[in-house]
Amino acid sequence: MTPFPLPAVPFDGRSRTVALDSVFDWYRQGWSIFAAHPGHWLLTTLGVVVGYCLLAALPTVGRPSAQMLLPTLAAGLLLGCRNVATAAVRQASDLLAIPRGQGPLPWLMLGGLYLLCSTAIQRLVALAVESGAQSAGPSTRILDAAPSLGSWLIAGALEFMLSLPLLMALLFAPALVVFARLRPMSALNASFQACIKNIVAFLIYGVILLTLGFLAVLPAGLGLLVLVPVLAGSVYAAYRDIFLAT
Repeated sequence: MTPFPLPAVPFDGRSRTVALDSVFDWYRQGWSIFAAHPGHWLLTTLGVVVGYCLLAALPTVGRPSAQMLLPTLAAGLLLGCRNVATAAVRQASDLLAIPRGQGPLPWLMLGGLYLLCSTAIQRLVALAVESGAQSAGPSTRILDAAPSLGSWLIAGALEFMLSLPLLMALLFAPALVVFARLRPMSALNASFQACIKNIVAFLIYGVILLTLGFLAVLPAGLGLLVLVPVLAGSVYAAYRDIFLAT
């Protein structure tokens, strides 16, 4: 006999296609999340940025450790965004919560995958640029700067194209693991599928982000203290819009 009430259907990561103007609402909600506790957010973001930079500066193990930590940091900020949305913020530490209840394995898997893929992409780009430089042959001193600039632009474009699928898979993966309790590989697949469904919306999202990022670094990078929580809030809003409003 079927028990009553009926058990809830497990969340399978199903996503929906949203209207293009939803992008602006995500950023608006991201700003609202920041504006609700600007002092706490500035203090929290400063601690995150300084701590991350100090970790990345450690010799040998610093940069890989920092890269592996990124999904966990993202999940912590997203939990902070939820605390703001549910009026559960009492102090600055509430804006960077520690993911609990799943153990370290999902975060090690997400962080390790990001580290492995980003390292492989960087190596491929370096090899491609090096092969191109060798095939071009020696250049004169006067023209040395032009090939260097061209190689830099080509390397940047190639790295972006190769990194795009990785970024799409990782965009919502921390949220899907920490909120929906999906397994890492299922979360990565669901995130990628959601981005594919909304590819035009995320192209608009990316253009806005590049513009905001450029403006944020102008005042000695201090704008990042605002951009980071706004970005986290926008991802939280996008997650709820795409996955929970199905």
